[in-house]
Amino acid sequence: MFGTEGEELARATLPEPGLFEVHLSPDGSLVWCVPMSWFARGLAGCPWLPADDKADRVFVFELVRQKWSMAWQFPDAVSDFALHPQGRTTLVSCWNGRLYLVRYDGTVQATIRASGPARLRWSADGRFAIAGTQEGEIWRVESDGTTAWQTSIPARQAPPMDQPLKPVFDGIPIYRVGRVGPEHAYVGDIWLIKTPQGGILVDSGGTSGVSLTLERIKAAGVDPRQIRCLLLSHTHGDHIGGAYLWRSMGAKVVAPASAAFPATWMVPTLNHYGIWAPCAIDLPLSLARPGDTTHLTLDGLDIQAIFVPGHSFDSVVYILNLAGKKVFFTGDIGFHGNNHILNRCWGDVPKARRVMEIVREHILPLKPEIVVTGHDEHSNGVEYWQDILRSTEEAIRDAEARRNQ
Repeated sequence: MFGTEGEELARATLPEPGLFEVHLSPDGSLVWCVPMSWFARGLAGCPWLPADDKADRVFVFELVRQKWSMAWQFPDAVSDFALHPQGRTTLVSCWNGRLYLVRYDGTVQATIRASGPARLRWSADGRFAIAGTQEGEIWRVESDGTTAWQTSIPARQAPPMDQPLKPVFDGIPIYRVGRVGPEHAYVGDIWLIKTPQGGILVDSGGTSGVSLTLERIKAAGVDPRQIRCLLLSHTHGDHIGGAYLWRSMGAKVVAPASAAFPATWMVPTLNHYGIWAPCAIDLPLSLARPGDTTHLTLDGLDIQAIFVPGHSFDSVVYILNLAGKKVFFTGDIGFHGNNHILNRCWGDVPKARRVMEIVREHILPLKPEIVVTGHDEHSNGVEYWQDILRSTEEAIRDAEARRNQ
């Protein structure tokens, strides 16, 4: 702990290993260390999960005495913790569906039965708190622990589509099943490849439109339960944020082996697109160096994967032959607007040049006919990539000229 001038006030080791959130009392004399939760919209219907297996204890550190004074142990894992604005009491929600109003000395002042783990917030003046569960129940809890009222927000199913979903290109079994509105942080296109066995998804988008995506998949003539695999083009939140939902429904997640770390740590915790639950990679591809290539067969389709790090360090291009056409799924290597590789590589000239080399040596020789990116699609594959290479060369020349001025 540090003071306002940067001076060290305390240094302590947590009583047990784990991930914890820290809450200070209003006067700064006490520190509560609360088990951390993953915040993740929609995981199996639950907005948050304990980060550690053992997450039922809250530890209290006294700044004046420079020691841990007590540990509050609850009957189940802690899901949320709300310190009263005046520091007198704390409202705690647990996974057993109980809310506990706890005094500073650890005495439970009141217990309230909810339908499940709840998110908690005190009013600014501390007169009451609001608790909300994933079932849509809302509770007002007074500062003495009594319940003023309880209500439920009705849940509605996404409306079914009123007509069949058409493929993006006539005669080619590719369907756009994501993108539920204008471009925003949770949106990347989700592509359905329809197969005789069901379907394969390329990228998962975020979580905000999953219910609508399910209806679009049905409108394409595929049972969502028959989505066997999810191919990830790269681990940015607008393309991988909802991956764990599809995995929970039975899809195997496919990505380069290097995607495992961001998928299970960086995206859930450090990503500016939002915070989601970790997602394991079920079929890690042995792609290590730029330009590495591998083949796999999914739902009877031969898929070639080319490693093209640059936009992210795990970007990959998937190549399939669909209805006699060579189809390339490229993620965000190509993009609408600012459509050059230097922009996609965040202004890093050496990385952009390496990606250009892979495009020239590995992609263009295969004569791509259809290019499906992370945010749009093109039916003139070779011309599309040639345009990107030309605009990238111009962008690199401009960048180097500015640097040499």
